[in-house]
Amino acid sequence: QELIRFFMHPARYLLLKIIGIAPIEEDRILETTEPFTVQGLTRYRLQNEILELLLEGKSCDELYEIKKAAGELPHGRLGKMYFSSLHQELLSFHRTVTDIMAGQKFRQLPLNMEFGEFTLTGHLDHVGPSGLVQYRHAVVKPNDILRSWISHLALNCLSDDLRHGTGKTTIYAAKDHTYSYAPALESRDLLMQLLDLYWLGLRAPLCFFPRTSLAYAEHIHKDRTEQEALHKANMAWEGNDFSGKGERDDPYNLLCFRNQDLGEPPFTELALRIFLPAINHREKYNP
Repeated sequence: QELIRFFMHPARYLLLKIIGIAPIEEDRILETTEPFTVQGLTRYRLQNEILELLLEGKSCDELYEIKKAAGELPHGRLGKMYFSSLHQELLSFHRTVTDIMAGQKFRQLPLNMEFGEFTLTGHLDHVGPSGLVQYRHAVVKPNDILRSWISHLALNCLSDDLRHGTGKTTIYAAKDHTYSYAPALESRDLLMQLLDLYWLGLRAPLCFFPRTSLAYAEHIHKDRTEQEALHKANMAWEGNDFSGKGERDDPYNLLCFRNQDLGEPPFTELALRIFLPAINHREKYNP
């Protein structure tokens, strides 16, 4: 989890974990009006709680009463309607996940592997006979790709099938897409590269920004020109009225990369080194 957390925001990880600065919180306007919907982290947590109950085959009636009593839903009939609407939305995603997991027995797989001077420990959830299943009821984001890809590499490093030229698959289900990752026969080398970058990123800010780096890597993968790929990367980096704030304006990136030129090798090389293998092994899931 720490390795995944690092790649989700290398600059933030370095500043908080290693240098020890206090977390930088953006200014938030205090809400003084009563909400008519549930937004942000509260909505995300509610979605997860509903989904887990559905996957366990349990009713969501008690959860509704708990959230209502805690004041986490709009008052009265509006709150009931909102909860019911969210419940219906999760039912559809629940069917997607259960179809993927049907007929398999899943377990938690412990990790304890040596990679030169590194030791990687932890565990993987929802590991079945054919591989790993991950899901999140949200639109796929770069951090989801990082999480599923690093988990996929760790899974295949544990698999004895690699010795026979095969390996394990990973399926990632999201709100907008479901992807599968083909077995990566070079999993150990790829994971070792990520560990080397992790070590490098603990000593100096790593020029890697998930949203911006993914935009660049995806366009190179599509055989677009370097100039076109950098144009897309700059859109994610600088932001605009349509997409909102860019990664450049993140407070941690402002401290470490205020005058960063994306055309320089550290950015382009790291974007391809980290994301391109994941893109090459990823495809739309086909049951």
